[in-house]
Amino acid sequence: MRYLTIVFLLLGSLVSAQTLQEYQQEASENNPMLQSKYKEFEAALQRVTQVKGFPDPTLSVSAFGRMTETRVGRQMARFTLSQMFPWFGTLKVQGEATALIADAAFERYIDEQNKLWFQVSRAYYPLVELEDVLSIQRGNLDILKSWKTLATSKYENGKTSLADVLRVDLMIQDMETEIILLEGMKRPLTASFNQLLNRPDSMEVFTSPFDSVSVPVYSEQVNWNDHPLLKEITLKKQSKEKQYMAIEKQSMPKLGVGLDYIIVAERTDLAAGQAGMNVPGNGQDAIMPMITVSLPLYRRKYKAALKENKLQTESIELMAQSTRNELNASFENVKYDVMREIEMLNLYEIQIEETQRIQSLLVSEFGNSGKDLVELLRIQMQLLNYQKLEIKSKTKLFIALANLDYILGGTQ
Repeated sequence: MRYLTIVFLLLGSLVSAQTLQEYQQEASENNPMLQSKYKEFEAALQRVTQVKGFPDPTLSVSAFGRMTETRVGRQMARFTLSQMFPWFGTLKVQGEATALIADAAFERYIDEQNKLWFQVSRAYYPLVELEDVLSIQRGNLDILKSWKTLATSKYENGKTSLADVLRVDLMIQDMETEIILLEGMKRPLTASFNQLLNRPDSMEVFTSPFDSVSVPVYSEQVNWNDHPLLKEITLKKQSKEKQYMAIEKQSMPKLGVGLDYIIVAERTDLAAGQAGMNVPGNGQDAIMPMITVSLPLYRRKYKAALKENKLQTESIELMAQSTRNELNASFENVKYDVMREIEMLNLYEIQIEETQRIQSLLVSEFGNSGKDLVELLRIQMQLLNYQKLEIKSKTKLFIALANLDYILGGTQ
């Protein structure tokens, strides 16, 4: 158990988060791989009933070819019904062991669902980034067009050169081409997202733009034992302990009860009035209760089964330690990713503010004198670059936070 204090600067409007959650829920309901995992859980539940059931009874029928003669008549046929019972408590322990395996399958399903939600987030945020970048590019294109109009006016008044007008025109062409290329990116990103939801590739995905929301500092208690993967391993270990008890009980004798029913024909070989005709029970069918006990004399197979169970338990314990180590390492790496993007966003915010201040001064100077258009265009491109880097950093931060939620088992 570890106590960690994490400062999260979450970006994204409430509408955006709700939309993403709706998409995640839709993915849970429609994704075929996740539904396959749930079917595995349901199948595991069905095995509980199977292992708790008694063995099938056996019915034997014998018809005598050459009739066996008895004192009370010939034996015509024999019916034997028997039922074996395992040692006391065997079925209960087997049921408990199988139920624990079913619970482990459910934890595996939960982990797969958390993983799917992370994949949906990882596919969703690039679409948000694309829309935000397109919005900035279109806004920048409008600014360049207004500057072209202003530069043309200054050129006509002799306050600037034709070269300045052509420079602006070239940048407008570049910007229009970038917008076309960005719009073309939407189709493959949308198709990748829709595949996770098992929807048609071209189905529209609605996104909301990034927005800044400050979240207070809070302390988180990380308990890896609540992670679905470790809960799954714990349940498997508990199942092995129950299986060990079941093997011990299986090595005990098995008890059986049965019933023999023999059809006997009446004797007709003596004449009327002879003594044989007065045999008590002449032609009466025979009923014989039976008790059966199995003798588990061959002990080596049970000892081997117990040894196998012990080794499997040790393997599960090692797997738990390995999984815990991997979660710890992944947590530290992703926590660094979150902190890094927060620092980068703070830097981009300062750079954007300063660049906008410089841009404002240059716009005023160009409007007054028609000079420094080249520097104004350079600052505008620098501002655009900072804005795109900020959006990309927001995307990385959101994906890192989604990954962090998955690593923590979706419990945060």
